[in-house]
Amino acid sequence: MLRRAATPVLLAALVILFHSKVTLTLEYVWFDHADMVDLEIPRLPFQARELHHGRFPLWGPSPRAGQPLIGQT
Repeated sequence: MLRRAATPVLLAALVILFHSKVTLTLEYVWFDHADMVDLEIPRLPFQARELHHGRFPLWGPSPRAGQPLIGQT
């Protein structure tokens, strides 16, 4: 039992250690640039709204006729 749990715990510890500057400090933020905010913030509520209505969002309703959501990431 202990051996089975050791692998996921070790993997999680390695990921946290490797990304320690991002995961353990407040110095780095995902939305730290104005361009990222303008691109990502409108997309996320649209995706959530579509998923809550039971539809899979394939095409974003952004300016200039939109873009496929897979292409926006």
